[in-house]
Amino acid sequence: MPKKKSPPKPLVWSQAMEDLFQKHVILPVWNHPKSDYDQKFGYPDALILNEVLDSGLADFAVGCSSKTYGELTAKQRCQLYGFFNMKGHFFTALSNFSSAKSKLQRCLDDDHPTVLLDFGCGPATAGLAFCELFPDAPLRYYGVDRSQAMLDMGKELLTAAREFSFFEEPSRSKWSDNFEAVRLPEHREFNLVANFSYFFASRQLSQKHIRKLAGLVRSLAERDNTHRVLLSYTNTTNPAGTKNYKSFISELEGDEDEFGSEPETRTIEFRKKRNGNAKSITFSREVLVLK
Repeated sequence: MPKKKSPPKPLVWSQAMEDLFQKHVILPVWNHPKSDYDQKFGYPDALILNEVLDSGLADFAVGCSSKTYGELTAKQRCQLYGFFNMKGHFFTALSNFSSAKSKLQRCLDDDHPTVLLDFGCGPATAGLAFCELFPDAPLRYYGVDRSQAMLDMGKELLTAAREFSFFEEPSRSKWSDNFEAVRLPEHREFNLVANFSYFFASRQLSQKHIRKLAGLVRSLAERDNTHRVLLSYTNTTNPAGTKNYKSFISELEGDEDEFGSEPETRTIEFRKKRNGNAKSITFSREVLVLK
């Protein structure tokens, strides 16, 4: 009889990543005087997950308030995202990048700099996952998010990453709250990875935004100075996010089915702590070669 395959081991991040996460994501929430095992910033955990974070779909550009529990700033809302959701999103991004590791490695191995253009970047979750997979690779990271509080958190985490010996020089970062304001090198050739992690599930995303975004990505792929262009996509399996992504791909392709987009649904396990229990997450993913 053929030998049964062993199930894949749960994903585990490096000690450096765990130390960074503990210091800059967990402790700022946990050490708040109104935080405890079943509440954070004075809000019950169940209320945070279902209403404050709205299962990850909240508007992180603004805070929120409750007559019972008080006000939360946009910064605190983003910190709660980091505390409850960031680790799962980190590992889905890591899983997707790992599935295309050889394609990404070809970008990093040639003579052209690689830009990771991260749409809906949040606190640079995918940027940190990329650095975890390629710790010694120089990276130009460009984070785009409409929430200034998320951008501030991302800046803090990538700055801290230098303390923990990844995202070191000559890696660098830029940030914007508007994808239409993105400015990339005009003359020097570069490789581009356009990343969309949980972006297309956003309730703030309109069809007008999708058309403009597809036009931007298409124009970048058509530029003479982009050498290789990859598109990385991860998302929940909810119908709204899937519909928005299909609409984006349709706008990107125009009249031709040239990229063969077929996202796959995956379930992975990851450890909440390096030596802790495993947790599973199901998501949709793919990596497309646009150029």
